[in-house]
Amino acid sequence: KDLHAVLFPAGPVRPDVTEKFIDALGQLLDRAAQQVQEADLLHSAELLDDEEPRQRRDGLSAELSATLLGLRDTLTGLYGADTTRAYALADALPQLPTQLAQRARIVESLLRKQPLPARAARAGVTVKAAALADELSPLIDQLGVALDDVQRESREAQLTLERKTRAAEAWQRTYQGVTSAFYGLYLLAGRKDLAERIEPTARRRAGIPEDGDPSPPEPALKGGPPAGPTPAWG
Repeated sequence: KDLHAVLFPAGPVRPDVTEKFIDALGQLLDRAAQQVQEADLLHSAELLDDEEPRQRRDGLSAELSATLLGLRDTLTGLYGADTTRAYALADALPQLPTQLAQRARIVESLLRKQPLPARAARAGVTVKAAALADELSPLIDQLGVALDDVQRESREAQLTLERKTRAAEAWQRTYQGVTSAFYGLYLLAGRKDLAERIEPTARRRAGIPEDGDPSPPEPALKGGPPAGPTPAWG
């Protein structure tokens, strides 16, 4: 009422106009906070979706690595180190899945292009290079699909993170604007005591409570809106 009398000293505007204005400011802040929570939930859900493709990628990478090591042992035991080197299997295998897939493609290509020596070190043992390439091929393809899935999920996670960041920035701007508005309205209404409780100091603008501010509840979501005093007309 005090604020309404200051804003409309001559009348005849009804007090509910001022009340609606005050409510609109509070609802604006609530909507901004809700958008941050929704963006945070969406980003968290997207990160959970990333887990399965990454596990599948890592499992296929381990299986492909074991297969290549088995080929190395086979070729070295039957044909010697020179043959192993000719099929790009002499050097240590890459640890990164993308590089491992690339190495496996090179090995597969060499196995299809270069025939193995006619005679193996062990009599009666016959190995076909094409058969070894056929063993590698499905693992390489499956790992390639998993790598694509991980890359797609990473892009989607980046998009939801950007949305979350924009929502947090919008909340911060709204919070500062609403708090500053209530600060001025309290002063106009002669309630300096209330104005001082939410005065937009440097700490409060950064979302850090001043000494004596009521402790805000713990945010329900990690990365939620910054803490700080919430203006309330009273």
